[in-house]
Amino acid sequence: MDEASRARSEANRQRALSLRARKRSRCAECGGEPNAILLNNFDVNVCDTHRTTDFDLVSATEAAKQYLLPQSTLRSLKSVDKKNPRGFARPMKLYLRRDLIKAAKRR
Repeated sequence: MDEASRARSEANRQRALSLRARKRSRCAECGGEPNAILLNNFDVNVCDTHRTTDFDLVSATEAAKQYLLPQSTLRSLKSVDKKNPRGFARPMKLYLRRDLIKAAKRR
């Protein structure tokens, strides 16, 4: 491959990466600004307007009770830590309901 071909190839690669980054930072439904917590932690492009119950955040305790998932399964899922409202306890681990449903169906 000659130098000009490499330069064109690199330019196309950079353009593709730029397009992917712009597309990723928009709501999949309306093109609006996505929810930052869902985007940064779970790679979900959904704005607050189009957020359904599938995209709710569920605590580890509720996930274990409602979906009958053991701690080992919960550890393998993506989560976000949030300050515990009780103040003195450890931070809460929150999981995406959609991921919990998928994990429960696999079991």
